[in-house]
Amino acid sequence: MKTPLTYGLGIALTAFIWTLIEFFLGWHDEKIAIGLLAGKLVYVIIAIGLWLAIKAVREASTDKALSYGKGVATGCLTSLFAGLGSAVTCFIYTFWINPGFVDVVIEFRKSKMVEQGLSDERIARVESIIRFMMKPGVQAVGSVFFCLIIGLIMSLIIAAMLKREPAREQPPTLA
Repeated sequence: MKTPLTYGLGIALTAFIWTLIEFFLGWHDEKIAIGLLAGKLVYVIIAIGLWLAIKAVREASTDKALSYGKGVATGCLTSLFAGLGSAVTCFIYTFWINPGFVDVVIEFRKSKMVEQGLSDERIARVESIIRFMMKPGVQAVGSVFFCLIIGLIMSLIIAAMLKREPAREQPPTLA
């Protein structure tokens, strides 16, 4: 339980630091298109964190073995803690650090919809959905589910790669 907690909170903290870097580079204001693209780095952060967590559990076992199930379980638990940590940091970011972020995202999305020729009625409906989805509380809950789903998928793959059978004891040889 300690390893998933440590690595899960590490994933959340690293993702939050990346978000702050994006913010200070202006990628959450006038360069929002870059920020939305750069935000995909979170997938890499999650994958690396899960890899390290699952590997740490494997290396901590006495025989350096890891079953597929234990690897997936470790990854899912790590993802849960990452999601809970991300919920807190997401709330902090959208509520206190950059409360205008929602308006910036909406204006960016609206400009893209206008370029696509969508009607004003359709744009207004999409805007209301975005406003609802970008509320700090909804974002916090969504980040937990996002981390769990992405974490499960990544854990299934990573656990298969890091799976290791226990070493078989060699029978003593008669000389």
